[in-house]
Amino acid sequence: MLTSSRGCAKRSPSTFFRRLSMRQSVFSHPERVQFLAAAHKVESLPPPTGLPEILVTGRANVGKSTLLNAIMGRDSMVRVSKKAGHTKALNFFRLGLEPHQLVLVDSPGYGQRGRREFASVFNEYVTKRNELRRIFVLINAQHGLLDTDKAMMHHICRLASQRETTISIQPVLTKLDTLTMDSVIFRQAMSQIRKDLVVIHMKVHAELEAEGLTTPSIFEPLRTAASMSPPFGVEKLRQSVEDVCELM
Repeated sequence: MLTSSRGCAKRSPSTFFRRLSMRQSVFSHPERVQFLAAAHKVESLPPPTGLPEILVTGRANVGKSTLLNAIMGRDSMVRVSKKAGHTKALNFFRLGLEPHQLVLVDSPGYGQRGRREFASVFNEYVTKRNELRRIFVLINAQHGLLDTDKAMMHHICRLASQRETTISIQPVLTKLDTLTMDSVIFRQAMSQIRKDLVVIHMKVHAELEAEGLTTPSIFEPLRTAASMSPPFGVEKLRQSVEDVCELM
């Protein structure tokens, strides 16, 4: 089963407003977003800063750059291109004001038009980076989980099982504005995506359990439409980042 945040204890009003204030200190200062480094190969991975890190990946042309800009509150911090495969390195960005900061990591897209030569640096980063807390896997809501998405989810789960520290995985549905959200087709699409995720998680769990390895948690998917004005779902995504990075 997918992990849900609904079972978390209720927050007191004072806790809610304190956490809201912290979230603003991380995400409400877009002028303080700083590009740290671009890693094209294992040797060029930047040294850890001690800050929690979040990795965002997805199939080429899934809308990753647009969503990342919306999260950071910047129109062009990440270059948006109609040409798939534009991102050519792991790009590291620092967000927030001290002491509540985090590092957001943009990964090249995968799939037919992704960059296969980038696999070694991606694998090294995911398996060895202790600061990594969660991987967000972007999925085009209109297309659902394609074979490349399923293969990548499987691959990430296996990489996560090899780590010394635990991380979690959370799918993020993009481009929901391409669907009519109150339609039968939309509900069927959301249901199928969730079923596919459950099947992937069960399959990977069975494999890893047989090998004596721990299966990472896969959280319920978030829904976004970054091209809408204002962007849809970005605040929930930010809150998910805040929670896993323990910015409280």
